This record gives sequence, structure tokens and C-alpha cells, in this order.
Amino acid sequence: MRVIDIADKFRKGYVYFIRAGYFGPIKIGFTTNFKKRLIHLQTGCPEKIIVLVVLKTNQATELSYHQSYAKINIIGEWFQPTNELLEEINLLIKDENDRIYYDPENPSWEPMNKKQMESLLRYKEAQND
Repeated sequence: MRVIDIADKFRKGYVYFIRAGYFGPIKIGFTTNFKKRLIHLQTGCPEKIIVLVVLKTNQATELSYHQSYAKINIIGEWFQPTNELLEEINLLIKDENDRIYYDPENPSWEPMNKKQMESLLRYKEAQND
């Protein structure tokens, strides 16, 4: 759903999808300096921020995503991690290992990526020892 700004009236920068912890809401934001923005966001977030995907684009793209997912908006730029939003993020992720999916043994769990799933399985195994 990338938006091309033919009038060049929107600021250029980065649209990012981040998650508050492994199971929290997803923020769709825009910045011209992603590294600095991530530091500021982490300072104000009690959970470790997980970067899902970052797109080099312009601010019109962020506005388009906000409009598309308005029905699942929680507050501000934070959205519920619905299947629809996670499928969109998966389309943007290039590395298969980072795609988001559900724990088949427990479908009520929030979606997670392969690295998170492996971490969960190691945790479960340690609990059983």
C-alpha cells in the first residue's frame, strides 16, 4: 500500500511499524530520523519495543495506513494487532524468518515471529525441566 507523492508536498522519511513487547499493540508512525525516534519511544515504553518493518517513503504513506486501519485504532498511532494488519506487515517483510504467525498449540496467543516463537519454546522447555 505504498503511496507515491507526485506533488512532493509530503516530508520524506520513514514509516515504521513497531510493537510494544511481543504481545502488545502496534504503532504506525513516521519520522525523518528513525534511530533517534526509536530511542525516544523506548524511553516512554515499559515494554521492549520490537521493530517489525521500516519503509523509506514519505508522510503520505503513514496517513494512508492510519486511514486504512482506523477501525482498529486504540489511541493516537497505536493499533490492535489484528490478522489484517499483521498480514499487511508480512507483505512488507522480506525475510521469511521475521514473518508473524500464531502458536499452533495455543491459538489464543498473540501473533509472534519465528525468533519469538523459538524463544517461547525454549522457555516452555525450561519450565518442564
